[in-house]
Amino acid sequence: MPTNLLQRRQSAFVLWRVSNTSPPPALVLQRVQAGAPLTVTDVREITMKPVAGFTDLWEVPAQECGLVDGQIYHYWFEVTVPSPPGGPVRRVRIADPAATMVDWRVVAPRASSAGFDAYPAAVVRAQAGSLVPSDAGDAIASFDGEPAPETLPTNSQLVLYELPAAWTRQADAGGRDTGVGSFRDVIALLDAGVAGDPFTDSEVTRAGRAYLKELGVNGLELLPPADSFYNRQWGYGTTNFLAPDFELKAPTGETVRLIDLRGQAVLVNLWATWCPPCRAEMTSIEKMYQEYKDRKFVVLAVNMTYQDDSLAILPFVNEQKLTFPILLDETGEMANAYQLRSLPSSYFIRPDGIINEVVIGGPMSEALLRTRIEDILK
Repeated sequence: MPTNLLQRRQSAFVLWRVSNTSPPPALVLQRVQAGAPLTVTDVREITMKPVAGFTDLWEVPAQECGLVDGQIYHYWFEVTVPSPPGGPVRRVRIADPAATMVDWRVVAPRASSAGFDAYPAAVVRAQAGSLVPSDAGDAIASFDGEPAPETLPTNSQLVLYELPAAWTRQADAGGRDTGVGSFRDVIALLDAGVAGDPFTDSEVTRAGRAYLKELGVNGLELLPPADSFYNRQWGYGTTNFLAPDFELKAPTGETVRLIDLRGQAVLVNLWATWCPPCRAEMTSIEKMYQEYKDRKFVVLAVNMTYQDDSLAILPFVNEQKLTFPILLDETGEMANAYQLRSLPSSYFIRPDGIINEVVIGGPMSEALLRTRIEDILK
């Protein structure tokens, strides 16, 4: 296969899809207008066609999409996923695997996820008939001065190993065990004189072996456990995305928009009155709020009202003497935008609106809160 995929992506939406291509993949294209909630316009679904000479490469030329020059577009690829014999065809919208930017504020509808986690939309800019890498805020990446890939010398010597900083294995009693790898485990994969963490008890991290050297690996890239929406799953961390904007009401009727707090460090805490760890960490959050509020630090405690007893919220707030804003997610829209998996969930957002870190579960200690708050105040 010619190494021209990057060149093709400059003028077409391209998907490499080996199997499950009947019905063929489709491009789902839309524009998103700012606001709370975001407004979706100009939604189109275009069937992709195989690239001549290939059985596994699909594309839609940009010139056939009717794109408006200078506009930002959000898109997914809709693909077929395996179904039980005789079952209906299942289609799922996935993010472009080769996308340079995705927008977690815009996720695939539940009806287009077929039981899978909702994927974020990829983002691209239409410019002079080409597709240009861009983020949702219209910031364009520039590679001026960089040599073209086809001009670089062939590199057949580097073997790069992407090592998840988490592990999984078959459990003795069935199922599987999972855990988080340590730096000691990593060193043990490289140095035969070092044993991995005893808790890991993995054959490849035992003393006397240098497993990665046995594989001929001479480059190592560590992939952290995803630390936000898919907590402790293998893969790239999903922080460092723009926090989805929301507009929610307080019990007093006052409305708060996250975007209006730009320039301040924000802790968004998702909670419910029936959740014991949620209740347990509120005292620590209140203490940290009092300690840091004069340094442009804000707490937004968003109650999952759509799954909580609305009559229990204010009595709990008054009992705990909480002074930071309490907001109500009455429809679950905000929880869906933040891909809520369990309560409590806490999102530490930098003054520029970027999610710095996500803590799933609790209760959070004062020490943990102080460290995370200091990080977003830097």
